[in-house]
Amino acid sequence: VITFVGIFIGWLHLFCGLSGAKCQMAWVFILRILEMARNHPLTDDTDKRQLPKDTRTTIKMLSISPDLEKNICCPSCFSLYKPSDAPWTCTFKKSSRARDCSEELFELRTIWFLLKATTEDEILKWSDELNSTDNPKIYDIQQSEAWNDITWPEDSLTKPKPLNLVFSLFIDWFNPRGNKKCGAQQSLGVLAFNCINLPPSLRNLLQNTCIAGITPGPNAPDMTTISHVLKEHVDDLLLLEEGISVVTSRYPQGQLVRMKLLPLLGDMVGMHKVAGFASHSATFYCSWCWGKSTDSNRMQIAKLRTKEEVLDTSARSNAANSLHEKETILSKTGV
Repeated sequence: VITFVGIFIGWLHLFCGLSGAKCQMAWVFILRILEMARNHPLTDDTDKRQLPKDTRTTIKMLSISPDLEKNICCPSCFSLYKPSDAPWTCTFKKSSRARDCSEELFELRTIWFLLKATTEDEILKWSDELNSTDNPKIYDIQQSEAWNDITWPEDSLTKPKPLNLVFSLFIDWFNPRGNKKCGAQQSLGVLAFNCINLPPSLRNLLQNTCIAGITPGPNAPDMTTISHVLKEHVDDLLLLEEGISVVTSRYPQGQLVRMKLLPLLGDMVGMHKVAGFASHSATFYCSWCWGKSTDSNRMQIAKLRTKEEVLDTSARSNAANSLHEKETILSKTGV
């Protein structure tokens, strides 16, 4: 029994991240429980059934769950207001003749970033600057071949002229309990869209970032199950590629807005998972070429992959009738 208790205390310290002092307290509690169990053993199954099997049941039984009182706090003077009757601005006065604090208690957040007066102006201004420059140096994605290869439907008869937007998708996973080797290892994922029509100084600001989804923990999806998370976004992008009428700051009556997805951002693990490529430890580990892991020490780029090859391999994998067939295609192609 003592050995088992020691293993349990070690688990609390190494895997749950409890400090040495808290583990010592747990050790004292367990020894006390063992002493009481020896003096007052459970007599029948009825006593055993009364033991709680869940942490929430234990907290409820002991009546130690805290009752939280929700209030709205002024960020300037820290005055508290009930949510049901809170004013828009703080009414606290330091004296009867002093002015109100007048700090805003609520923050308006624009649901659609094109409603902001400066967004479309910044997009058009940055596009004009890139198109008018004589500098042959490429310093923005809008000057790349991939950007220039994007095709949009003819819009000569549409008034006002459609606004064509290109977005990036960022995806990454993190441990909500902190980056530590010991303790609980969990994984939450974040999917975020950013409009890369904006100038670089604005496109990644928090107010211009759309948190499109959070994958639940404690485990991250794999290369197959990530498709379930992405399906809704893919369906939306297919609809937005055709265009929808959106109320913007420039056009309150509505403007045709079309969107496409271009770059996928993140670390290698996340990007390969979303794009459907094998992991960095696979035989065909590279998403750009046919290089093998056994030849990586040569530090040379192998034959480049083509878009047609990747799409064809992906279609064959989706059409495969068995998991073994899918795994065979993955091991031989890295897709």
